[in-house]
Amino acid sequence: VLSACSGEFSQESTGVLYKGKFSKGLFHGSGEMLWFSERDWRKKYIGDFRNGHMHGHGEMKYSDGHIYIGQWGRGERWGFGRMEETSRRNSLYTGGWEADRRSGYGVYEDKMRHERYLGMWSDGVKSGPGMFVTSTGSYGEAIFSAGSIAAGNEGFLIDSNGQSFTGKLGPDLKLCGKGKLVLTNGVTIDGSFGGKWLKRIEIHKGVLEDLTLQQEGELLGSNTKELQIAKLDRRIGTCTVLASNKWQPVFAECENSLGFSGNAANDSYAAWSRLASNSAKKSKRFTREAQRRSNSLDSNMRRTVRVPVELIPLERARTMTTSDMNTALGMSVVRSTVALSKHLSLSNSALHENPPSPPLSLHHHNMSSSLELLDISRPLHLEKSLSCSPQRVQHHLAVPPPRDMSPYAPHADASPCSSTSSEKERPHSAPEDEVSMQVEEVQQSTDVKQEIQKYLDQAFNTDKHPLGTLMQRLEIVYKASYGGIGANKYLLPHAIAETHSLIQRIHGIVRILFPMLSGGDQNVSSAGFTKVEGFTDPDDYVDIESGYDLLHPLVFTRLFPTLITLYVLHHEDTDTCYQRGLDFLRSMDEDRVAAFIRFPEHLCKRVTGMDTDREILKAVEGASNSLRVISSLFTPGEFLTSFRNAFTQLSTIEQLTGDFLLPAIVLVLVKANVPHLGAYLHFLTDFAHTEPADEYTLVTYEAAYNFIRQNAPGSF
Repeated sequence: VLSACSGEFSQESTGVLYKGKFSKGLFHGSGEMLWFSERDWRKKYIGDFRNGHMHGHGEMKYSDGHIYIGQWGRGERWGFGRMEETSRRNSLYTGGWEADRRSGYGVYEDKMRHERYLGMWSDGVKSGPGMFVTSTGSYGEAIFSAGSIAAGNEGFLIDSNGQSFTGKLGPDLKLCGKGKLVLTNGVTIDGSFGGKWLKRIEIHKGVLEDLTLQQEGELLGSNTKELQIAKLDRRIGTCTVLASNKWQPVFAECENSLGFSGNAANDSYAAWSRLASNSAKKSKRFTREAQRRSNSLDSNMRRTVRVPVELIPLERARTMTTSDMNTALGMSVVRSTVALSKHLSLSNSALHENPPSPPLSLHHHNMSSSLELLDISRPLHLEKSLSCSPQRVQHHLAVPPPRDMSPYAPHADASPCSSTSSEKERPHSAPEDEVSMQVEEVQQSTDVKQEIQKYLDQAFNTDKHPLGTLMQRLEIVYKASYGGIGANKYLLPHAIAETHSLIQRIHGIVRILFPMLSGGDQNVSSAGFTKVEGFTDPDDYVDIESGYDLLHPLVFTRLFPTLITLYVLHHEDTDTCYQRGLDFLRSMDEDRVAAFIRFPEHLCKRVTGMDTDREILKAVEGASNSLRVISSLFTPGEFLTSFRNAFTQLSTIEQLTGDFLLPAIVLVLVKANVPHLGAYLHFLTDFAHTEPADEYTLVTYEAAYNFIRQNAPGSF
């Protein structure tokens, strides 16, 4: 067999049966392989082959019930994969593999014992920093060696009631040396310990102190603008893996699929060329096998991507305004919803053939897009306006891939580079023209962001695009880490850090595809512009908003259900007390509630609707309606908007001074009956991009939350 073809191969002596594609006499491409014995089959593989070996992505089913789904390399499990064991111990491993053994960062869940381990592996066993949670709600972190806790290393243990130990640990949760034991009543014992955690703790010698105040001081906020409600225990995370070091094989798979090599400008060109090349190959396969694939792909769903018309060096792109970029591309500045086509479309004629469509929702259905050039749903294939060869793509781009860019780290979120000395300074125009230009560029920036977000939404929702595969993998690993029966409130700090890290690394990949996107949060001003390092002139701001604003609505729709569960568990006690307070106030009539919360007497009739002036009543009802929708939201921006709207409606009441704003917020919360307010405020503090004015707003909500909680029946 000298060329690519399909066929079957069997060898009774080895018990192997193969059905699939061949190339030059070797298994190459997609196929199925069955290993069988005299009476039954031993294992079955369905997936990719290369040069006679299992290589790529595939699924292996073993006769004992085990199932492995993931990456392969030269016939071995290698890369990212999941192994489910269903025989002796019902367990699931999600993480890295090398040479058929667990390696790197991974999550192991023992479903029989309801225990979970999140940490490093080497040669198939736990090795290195890791953390674990148990069925009783306990949490621990330590250094592992040869599958168990390494004796004599520092570790941290805490049970569901808050009793904790920091110090020397050994195998099987044994205390073996110096440490600090903190009891639930605030009493601290600092000394030498033995015995076993939560079984029989031996105190060899130590000093007993009541360090309640110092214990409170060990709480550290997760954000510099944090509320008191957003405090986390800083002892958690001292012996664990950094969020940036987790799931590296998952991101490596995406980067390899896009053709990344480490050079920003080359990677941008290579990624779009790779997408075009893959779409051309898959388009031919779709034509030959249309009937077979129609059974597994939704032929009614249209999703599109585009190739950029011309690639601008990354350094230059990050120091250019929209006007500069359009000039560089030889296009005029037009303020319209088709602004992105000036950067991404392959021809202006496509604008007339496919007029712009209304903004897409972020739901995973009924998706369509304007300016269709590449279809990524069945799978990627090129429209007639573009040839199906990478050479024609390069010719159409009319620009050879740049070669003079300095190396970069694909996962790093580097700050924008300053422009080179050879670039001419742009002349300053009249103040009126500058204002008009800035307004025009902001409008175009919004249009560009919306179009990019449409593309990302579509790409994330199909496994035929590397970004879609990446998001599927990340959703799986996130749920495996923090969801299900192993969800534990002490995992919240890790989930917060990992969420930030995932968004940052996804953003780094997206910026390679769209170099006009700005840098990280630290470079974004309150106006939403990115400042070019080393410049002070306002004209040197890049006018495309931060990529994080693009990704939040797309990423949190997938991660939020798992993440908010940890917030709810973290605030379970305080939110339960808060709910009792809400129920207590809601059991009263409105007059008694207004009197109980010390609402101004001269405004009580207006709030209860007994006065002809219904201005205050409308404001309170409007604010309540703004908060009632919180339980159906997903993104930090949506939460912040709801809290802002409710607060703004109350702030417009002239008779309501600052002293009476707190009772008004309490009244609104009672009417809206918002559950889990503590969890929502904490989530918003960790992820929303707040302005200085929002700090006063959120502090007021927190004060109202504490008032309701402290006045609940049974609280003291």
